[in-house]
This record gives sequence, C-alpha cells and structure tokens, in this order.
Amino acid sequence: MTDHELLAAPRPVWVGEYDPDRPDDLDAIPASYPSARLLVKRHGRPVGIVVVPVRAGRADASELATQVAALPSEAGVPPAHDVPAAAHPAAAAPQAGSAPVSLTVTIATHNRPDFLRRALTSVCADPTAAEILIVDNAPADDAAERVVAEFRQRDGRVRYVVEPRQGLSKARNAALAQASTDVLLFTDDDVEVDRHWAQWHARSYADPSMSCVTGPAFAARLDTLEEVLCEASIGWSKGFEPRRYELHRPPAGAALFPFSPGLFGGGMNFSVRLPLARSLGGFDEALGAGAPTKGAEDCDFFVRLVRAGYVLGYQPAAYVRHYHRSDARAYEDQRDGYAIGLGAYMAKLAGDPRNWAAIARRVPAVVAQQRAARLPVAADLSAVPRGQNEKLMVAGAYRYARARAQSLLTR
Repeated sequence: MTDHELLAAPRPVWVGEYDPDRPDDLDAIPASYPSARLLVKRHGRPVGIVVVPVRAGRADASELATQVAALPSEAGVPPAHDVPAAAHPAAAAPQAGSAPVSLTVTIATHNRPDFLRRALTSVCADPTAAEILIVDNAPADDAAERVVAEFRQRDGRVRYVVEPRQGLSKARNAALAQASTDVLLFTDDDVEVDRHWAQWHARSYADPSMSCVTGPAFAARLDTLEEVLCEASIGWSKGFEPRRYELHRPPAGAALFPFSPGLFGGGMNFSVRLPLARSLGGFDEALGAGAPTKGAEDCDFFVRLVRAGYVLGYQPAAYVRHYHRSDARAYEDQRDGYAIGLGAYMAKLAGDPRNWAAIARRVPAVVAQQRAARLPVAADLSAVPRGQNEKLMVAGAYRYARARAQSLLTR
C-alpha cells in the first residue's frame, strides 16, 4: 500500500489487524467507516498493510483476499514465540543456554494523564519488562503521579520519578540514570504497544553484537485528514523485513548514511543497552520536544551510536500504535517542529569540524529530502508556503547554537 493510496481512501479510515489464518478474529467495523487499513500478520509477525473498502460493517472480502495474496508469504515461518535464531538474526529468540537480557520500559510524560493511562495499560499487558519507569517531566500537577499510583497497586513493576527540568532529552537522561537493567526500552505516552512488543525487543539482544533496536510505529487512528497526512508523510515504519545497520556497510540507496534523518526509526519505539547509552553521553539536552529545537534528539542519538561503530537493528515485529495529531493546528505545529529539529540536528553536525567535508557533500540531498516530504494531496489543507521549511531549518540551527552557548555559560 502506497502513501497516495492511503491518502485517496475515503475517510474516516478504520484501523485494525488481520491474520489470514484467523479471519474470524477481524473485528466488526462501525458503519461510519467507508474504508479500513489493516496490518496483516502471519504467524504473529506483520508482513504488510492493505486498505480495503468496508461494506455493511465488514471489510470487502474479495478485495481483502486479493491484496493479502499479493503480500510476502511467511508460510514456512514458525509462530512468533519460537522463531529460530537463523531465521531472522535481528529478532532471534535467545539461544539455548544464553541468559535473556533484563529490560526496563520507560515512558516520558508531560501533563497528559489520560494518554499515560492508555499507554501504561498496553505496556503492563506484556510481562517481559523487569521494571516500568515513568518519568514525569516538569509536571504542572500530580495527575500523572496519581495514574502511576493506580497502576502500581496491581503491578509492582511500575515506578514513578520526576524530572523537573522540561525537555524530552532531560526526561530520557533521567531514565538512563535511574534504570539498572541490561537494556532500556523507550516509548512515549501517545502510543499503545503491541502485546509482544517488549518481548521482541528483548529477543534481539540474543545477538551479542546488537547494541540498539528500533521498531515501527503505525497509526492508531485515521479519522481525520491530519492523521492521514501524518501517517503518509512522516514515515515511522521502515518496512516489514528486519534490518541491520553498521557504519562500514551502508544500506543500498541511502546516500546520506549514516547522517540520514529518520533512517533508523523514531524515538517512540527503540531500545538500547544501558551501559552503551551512558557511555555515549545519553541524549543531547539542547535537542528534543520541550526544548526550543523541538526535536531530533532520537536521530542524533542513533547517528552517534552508528558512527561510534555499534550495530543498530530494526525489528518490524516490535511495533507500536501512535496517536497522530488530529487537527490542523496540531499537525502543522508538529510538521514545523520537525523542520526546526532537522535544522538543529544539521547545525550540530556542522559544529564539528570533522564533519565538514561530509556535510558539504550531503546538504543538497538533505534539503531535497525535506522538500520531498511535502504532500500536495488535499485541497482542504493549505500547502506549505514556499521556502517555509528552509526558514524553519535555519531557525532550528540558530536555536541549537544558542542553546549550546547558554549551556557553556552555565557550567
């Protein structure tokens, strides 16, 4: 399914999952939805996405069968709980005799107790994590603390800490300081995780060379145009095959590697070996949501990790559902924030003289990539004014330089 096919589908678009071996498990679809976007799974693993018409509260059976038949077959793959190591190295089950890694799930939250309750409900359904650490970032009240207390009464793994300094990078660094397990698994409060999400992350570290693992984020809801635009343009899914990124093995077609913004995945779904994350200095606190630079802390972290010679894997079975911005103002704020974050990220790269030659070769491609992200797909949403993305990127570069200067002055 292409982005343009999603954009052309009648709205609202119902979101669900479909297993051809268990067709009766497909939920009934409310009559108000003329189309459905289904994540197709075989033997517990996602293999593709289809968009089909809805008729009388059911996905069109003929169209569904035709589209599913065109997806890759996983007929020889055993169930997800018994994937042999040789089948998918980036997602191998633990080898006999090897100790499974201990894992902490962490969620950073900021004044969204209802979002946090929804995210925690999904995270607590997976018993894999040894600990679930909630970092309440610069809270305005005790609402998040009360939500955590409610969950802790029935799940002793849940723990609450406060990071009073506002900023996602600061909250994530607080989690790095608090955790004590082998691996730290990050997500956000605006997601719901799959029930095997943490298990798939943990399995990936049966490969001793694996240092960091990302996974896809699919839309949790596609009721509005803005949610559809977000899903089609941001690209938090990197396909349905496991991947492995190494500095000296550039992936085909990635001219910007390893600097490519967004190549590796997103900050709402990744895990990393805890000692390594600390040795890299954690997250740049001049970047990220809640900072003037708006974002790019995840991109910066992944790039630093790969450039340091560590292996980063992508596991499509370790997926989450993300609640996209649902109205025009929120969508535009997020879109513009990503442009500002990209400019800040580029400024950081430019600030290191060792990067200058490489950046000079790549800047035109980065700008072209940002322009290509614009989707002139709907008459009822105003187009990005000419030159706006470039102006926002320049603003991001300035904000990053100012943030770093202020950091030096306060040391």
